[in-house]
Amino acid sequence: MRAEIISVGTELLLGQVVNTNSAYIAKKLASLSIEVYHHITVGDNAERIKEAIEAAESRSDMIILSGGLGPTEDDITKQVLSEYLDVELVLHEDTQNKIITYHKNSDFEMPKNNQLQALMLMGAVPLLNDTGLAVGSFLEKGDHSYIILPGPPDELEPMVENHLTQVIVDNILDEQKLVSRIIRLFGLTESQLALKLEKVIQNQMNPTIAIYAEGGELTIRITAKGQSEEECDKMINKVEKAINKEVKEFVFGYGEKNLSDVIKDILIEQEKKLLLLKV
Repeated sequence: MRAEIISVGTELLLGQVVNTNSAYIAKKLASLSIEVYHHITVGDNAERIKEAIEAAESRSDMIILSGGLGPTEDDITKQVLSEYLDVELVLHEDTQNKIITYHKNSDFEMPKNNQLQALMLMGAVPLLNDTGLAVGSFLEKGDHSYIILPGPPDELEPMVENHLTQVIVDNILDEQKLVSRIIRLFGLTESQLALKLEKVIQNQMNPTIAIYAEGGELTIRITAKGQSEEECDKMINKVEKAINKEVKEFVFGYGEKNLSDVIKDILIEQEKKLLLLKV
């Protein structure tokens, strides 16, 4: 499956806001073995958003739009997609109640246009907003899946993590299990690691292998699809064995803990402290 990410917002084009959402979404999709071939950024303009959606449909199965779900006049993403797909916008009552309660508790008078944040595509699966007010949507129509997400990262990331991921698994991945394992390394550059694992990566189909570099550390994420977790674990074990054959001496841990967390745990376990000296 191929996905395309369309980031909506003139502030992104002007460089006023750094677009971290595309990178976050792409990583999450990679963990589900969904390939992202294109990232597009478009301003708050209805015609250009429609052009971006039309182009995405020609080359991708899944189209994800982020941004433009707020209550202001330039927040037009869901209205544009509604018109483009000829799908009506309907009120999501739980979100409307949340918006009303929020304004009552904050003693702010609720502008009428705040209810725009409670609108979603008819027939879509609602994506709840745990940290904000605007509801997201997941809609399957024809040969494509359309996903609408909010722009603020502190709203988008919990929506993806807590709701969208499971919706994708339930609706698109044919009830297959997805299991990932993270290997953490230090002492190599990203290009050196890619070279050492070239043959392993070239042969990847299932499981898939993704390499990330951040803060001087390297992460390898192995993701397998199968009918059960046990089947996935067996496939991952085989790939991990091949990886360790090439780079085992650089592996310092597994899972979400980075190098500083691992060092801290070792120091606590051994009842030792780091002494920092000023030179």
